[in-house]
Amino acid sequence: MDSSTGATIALNDLAGRQRLVLIRTSNGATIQSNQFDTRPLGLNGEVFSGGALFEWAGLEIQSSWQAVVSGNGFRDVARADQEPFNAMRFVDVKNPSFPSQPGAQVSTNIVVGNRSGARSENANLSIQESRFDSTLTGVVGTGSDILTLQNDTFHTALQGGCLRATSASSITLTASWFQGCTAGVAHAVVVSGGFFRVQQSTFMDNRAAVAHSGTSFSATGNTVSGAGFSPAPGDTLVAQAALEATALAITIAQNTLTGHRFNAGIKAAGGLFTARIDSNLVSTNSLGLLLGSLSSVSARDNEIFDNTPAGAVNQSASNVDLPQTWWGDGRGPRGLADSAATGDSLVGNVNPGGWNTGPRSIGTVAAAVRTVRGDGQSAPRNTALPRLFTVRVVDATGRPVAGVSVTFRIASGGGSFGGSNQLKIDTDANGLAEARMTLGTTPGVNTATATASGLNTLTFTATGT
Repeated sequence: MDSSTGATIALNDLAGRQRLVLIRTSNGATIQSNQFDTRPLGLNGEVFSGGALFEWAGLEIQSSWQAVVSGNGFRDVARADQEPFNAMRFVDVKNPSFPSQPGAQVSTNIVVGNRSGARSENANLSIQESRFDSTLTGVVGTGSDILTLQNDTFHTALQGGCLRATSASSITLTASWFQGCTAGVAHAVVVSGGFFRVQQSTFMDNRAAVAHSGTSFSATGNTVSGAGFSPAPGDTLVAQAALEATALAITIAQNTLTGHRFNAGIKAAGGLFTARIDSNLVSTNSLGLLLGSLSSVSARDNEIFDNTPAGAVNQSASNVDLPQTWWGDGRGPRGLADSAATGDSLVGNVNPGGWNTGPRSIGTVAAAVRTVRGDGQSAPRNTALPRLFTVRVVDATGRPVAGVSVTFRIASGGGSFGGSNQLKIDTDANGLAEARMTLGTTPGVNTATATASGLNTLTFTATGT
């Protein structure tokens, strides 16, 4: 369809291994409630490939504006070796009179399979309430794109992640869901160039969530969990952090980042202006906060705890102040003046002075017990271990729960807790409970358990010499 105004294509079932709808130089087209099926069915004439050479799509719109694409279904194979088509392709789709306004409103579409759900080339798109399942890549932007996504769902990207945008002008993600996006890439979302904002979105079961290199990066109010991710055999992909930003201006605030066993929670670098990092919960990652070269850092009211081996690493030679941070223990980070402190460790030139002595918000209903410190020690037989056995009780969101009775009990080796085979301790405001074990009178392995009513049981091992 060429040079038409106000055309409507609706309520059609379209199938074939080719571009099913092509719209060029059109104003105000509506494509609504159609079914596009580009799967290879073995019929005559289905010889086209959806691969990189031509980037065919079931629906393609070129050099058009004020288009509405809503309520459509798109289907293709979910296999790279069969070169599926893109579901939608937008080339130079923008409003020439009002370039800041979207050239196309793309809403409530469902994509299953396909090379990409939407491919944008120098276009301005608003994508809302759409779902992308088992695509090779969810959404692709290839240059000078303005993409605004809201309330979209991405589930299982097989090759290229859930969103990839290069040389972008502006990308905004709001209240969207990204799950299982990193089978073939390090990050679920990768954006280079321009301005990138991600807010109130959820990332689940990914190796890492977001990587951006460009002018301005903002991440606020997101929930990012890597707990459900497990690399496939032979997987050698590497991400440095769940949220990774190299930009002139950086704001990372009010996010929750947990469960990334293979990378840090946050990495910030390259800031020409002050990088703002505040009010984030960063826990159970391989590192908490990774800082590269930055002009300056404004950080406060973060909760950084139970990250192993360190809560904060400064890779630059400059000193970085991280005040008003709760490190998991009111006594502060470990390795400083108080040897009993069990807060997260600090590496490099990091000044934690004036840390918070408790979390900003506490948990409610206890859901799990975690080991914090004390396992694997050794000491002469019949002597007290140098470090306490320390555990933390947390709720389902990972926040510490105070006032929970934890029972430490001798399991083997003949040791004791103050002469008794068990000791009950209530968790403090940091969710911590601690007990010191005295080893048995004979050399060998001693074990003890720690548990709370209805929760999991932890085992500590110590060796008497």
